[in-house]
Amino acid sequence: MVPEIMMKTGLDTRQAETLFIYILHGSFAVNRRHNFQKDAQWQADTEMLQKFVQVGYNQLHQ
Repeated sequence: MVPEIMMKTGLDTRQAETLFIYILHGSFAVNRRHNFQKDAQWQADTEMLQKFVQVGYNQLHQ
């Protein structure tokens, strides 16, 4: 995942690892909030968050 982040953003290894840790812990928090149930609301939340992350990747890459 870190190499993919580096390719998408142009970040160096240390920065990409920091971003990966942030994403990982945030994903766990969202799953815990939904009691690890992948229902319609979980799907909607994860889709919204993925859009948010993608915009961030694009902004860092510029």
